[in-house]
Amino acid sequence: MNAMDNIPPVGEQNRLQALFEKKSVQWFLLIAVFFGTVVVLFVSNDRFANDFYSYMTFPALKQKEISTRVLVTIDFGNGKKRAFEGSVASPLAAGQALRLASKAGGMALKITLAGDVTEIEKVRNQSDKRWHWYLNGRAESRSILDAAVRGGDKVLVKYE
Repeated sequence: MNAMDNIPPVGEQNRLQALFEKKSVQWFLLIAVFFGTVVVLFVSNDRFANDFYSYMTFPALKQKEISTRVLVTIDFGNGKKRAFEGSVASPLAAGQALRLASKAGGMALKITLAGDVTEIEKVRNQSDKRWHWYLNGRAESRSILDAAVRGGDKVLVKYE
């Protein structure tokens, strides 16, 4: 047996090289399709979440008072504050008052179904800072969607 016996003929070498190149192209295409699918799913999920939050409804509360004034203040934690005061039907969920204020100010707002404020005007919750809310100066642990506000109440939403 000589060393030349282990070397495939030239035609066979070309076929093996072509097969290897086809496999490389196939792997490249498979990986490209996988990452493309991941990107499409991520973008679709983000769009769905944005649409879902925009159509989210608040629980209805029994209306006892005709109209009352509520003050909503949004503190961005960097010295910037926005305050809104207006007449609203009462009682009303604090989340509804915040949504009315954000619409009046032309600000984007995201509240989860659990009632956590996650984003106001592109300021999102982070690991070290988040949106907290206060009713009449007291920190609230209740969902912003569950707490009713009435005449004279002050809602503060603060990024801290």
